[in-house]
Amino acid sequence: MSCATRVLRSKCGRRRTAPGQTPGGAPRALILDQRVARVLRVRAARVGRESGVPDAADTAAWIWSDTGWTSHRYDVYLRFMTAAADRSARAGPGRPWSRPDVLEPALFEGAWDPAA
Repeated sequence: MSCATRVLRSKCGRRRTAPGQTPGGAPRALILDQRVARVLRVRAARVGRESGVPDAADTAAWIWSDTGWTSHRYDVYLRFMTAAADRSARAGPGRPWSRPDVLEPALFEGAWDPAA
């Protein structure tokens, strides 16, 4: 099922808790749009190249395309952002990006590099 961001946000707010999710429940809805996808695509291509992945740029372009995101792709994005925020929170108190909704603007503003 392909959805636009606004459709995903309205349908994917909170879900039931599943194994591997935080005790507070499923990740909160975040925005996945062209701007975020492009940032993720650049970062994924760089990490792929540095890791020796053949055709890293093509793979990143396919995974983080500008449109046509499935509910699965959106869920991958939510889980990635939640895990990154959890990792930041475990790194110590007062970390600025200990919530996915705070981490998200830092991602597309360039203040946070998920590959660092």
